[in-house]
Amino acid sequence: MKSPKITILMSVYNGEKYLREAIDSILNQTFKDFEFLIINDGSTDRTVEILRSYHDSRIKIITNEKNMGLTKSLNKGLKIARSEYVARMDADDISYSRRLEVQYEYMKKNPDVGIVGSWNDVIDDKGNTIDYRKHSLSSEDIYYILNFRNCLTHSSILFRRDLIINNGGYNENISVASDYELWNRISKIAKIYQIPKSLVKWRRTKKSITSKKRSSQIETVNSVVRNNLERLTHEKIDKKVICFIHGNLHYLSILTEDELLHSIKLINKINESIINDAPSSLNKDNIRKVVGNKLIDYICISSFKVSMLNSARCVYRYIKGNIRLKIKIIILIIFKKLEYFVSSQARMRHVAHKYSYRFIRKIQVMLKNLLR
Repeated sequence: MKSPKITILMSVYNGEKYLREAIDSILNQTFKDFEFLIINDGSTDRTVEILRSYHDSRIKIITNEKNMGLTKSLNKGLKIARSEYVARMDADDISYSRRLEVQYEYMKKNPDVGIVGSWNDVIDDKGNTIDYRKHSLSSEDIYYILNFRNCLTHSSILFRRDLIINNGGYNENISVASDYELWNRISKIAKIYQIPKSLVKWRRTKKSITSKKRSSQIETVNSVVRNNLERLTHEKIDKKVICFIHGNLHYLSILTEDELLHSIKLINKINESIINDAPSSLNKDNIRKVVGNKLIDYICISSFKVSMLNSARCVYRYIKGNIRLKIKIIILIIFKKLEYFVSSQARMRHVAHKYSYRFIRKIQVMLKNLLR
């Protein structure tokens, strides 16, 4: 029997509410050469009834006698899949009709890419669009960001099956955010790309895994990040440093100036290791540009609590570039400190100081434009 070009892999557990909408969005794809592998993960609601109502020969239903969880169910599906490419789909999301066509064409034209995702629209429980995930990211951006957080939507992903199988599949020791751990791992050996077009509607509800297990997801992501950074630096990474790297400004009030300076030094070391660790398919000069911009951001953020002298030392020590660039960054830091001073004075005196604040903001925007 001829293998289909794509396997759509979906695991569902008690997903009766949105399941039909999700299945129909796949069956209505413009790209027709696929198998639709649906794993019923021990559902006790009307999921089975809904699945049995379909008579499309491309649908293949696998039933788990008891609930195994998403990660194990996906690995089970990967072993059964017969296609070169696997597209993920969640039971409460919706794929636009050209999703598979666009992603398949891209992968055929770009054999060096292992995983492709896309932008997506965010919808609520009634299907209303409430947000958009549209961030223009190069493969180098994605590689860098995945060292610190997830930037890919699971149900927008299509990947080369052999690449994932040969590198261990999903980590079954992780029950939530296992997709992030996998993308983080694969990013070290293969190129990942995000198509700058919304191909999926991602549903955000109070009952979704993302909402129900938010704290577990954060814990898993922090664990993956810490293990990755400790591997890169051969140093123990403190939780406060992780939070600072994630942009959690709350930790600025907890970190001392010495800890902030150490964090900047550590981030610089991490960045150099990230560049050296990049797969050959990526442009290291482009990664350096990404790294440089991120380091500027960290120095500027930390400048609220670090003395001007130490901010200047950070710029001269860690920012690679000519003297003109370094002077511009120091000027930007000065205006950030002015902005902080004006806003703090306004809070203390209960006065708007709107004209001073606007002036500082205009100077800041001008300086940011100069730094580009």
